[in-house]
Amino acid sequence: MAGNLYETEVETPRNDASYGLYLPGDGKGNFEAKMPYESGLMLKGEVRKIKEIHSTANKKAILLARNDNRLAIVTLH
Repeated sequence: MAGNLYETEVETPRNDASYGLYLPGDGKGNFEAKMPYESGLMLKGEVRKIKEIHSTANKKAILLARNDNRLAIVTLH
């Protein structure tokens, strides 16, 4: 889960306190929140899209698109 929103109305402050949250599921609707030091996930910026992928080393990784930035890949622990 990722986010942050910088472009808001004048009366609404910027929403930029999130660094992302990894919620691995068991396939039965149950999820467990992993802290950044457990998962390796530390996202900065306005994340627009996020997709879990498998790297060439067959490790779980996350591909993410951030507003006005390059694509990024984060390998999960």
